Amino acid sequence: MEYVYGLISGLLGLAVGSFLNVVISRLPLQIVHPNTPLNVCCPPSHCHQCTTALRWRDNIPLISWLLLRGKCRYCHCKISGRYPQVEIITALLTLLLIWLMPVNMQLLARSYCSGR
Repeated sequence: MEYVYGLISGLLGLAVGSFLNVVISRLPLQIVHPNTPLNVCCPPSHCHQCTTALRWRDNIPLISWLLLRGKCRYCHCKISGRYPQVEIITALLTLLLIWLMPVNMQLLARSYCSGR
């Protein structure tokens, strides 16, 4: 059962890392240029070079970057290695947290009761 928690936690960590990449790339632009239409939610993920919107299959954390060999599917420009690095580090930190604080029923009950 611990392996299932680890797998789910690792995948969740990759997804959080992917969202962090969006925040890391868009928030500074939004702060410097407050009138820009670019924000954390809109527009959808796109290539920074050719501005083509990415399909869902091009947006799978880590796997898409590996399958595309770090290049845009459309214009073949290089995609920064920062994206998979942030996703991997976030997944590893999530797994470390699960290892240090294993999920059990008592922990879930305490977190549920403390929210009231």
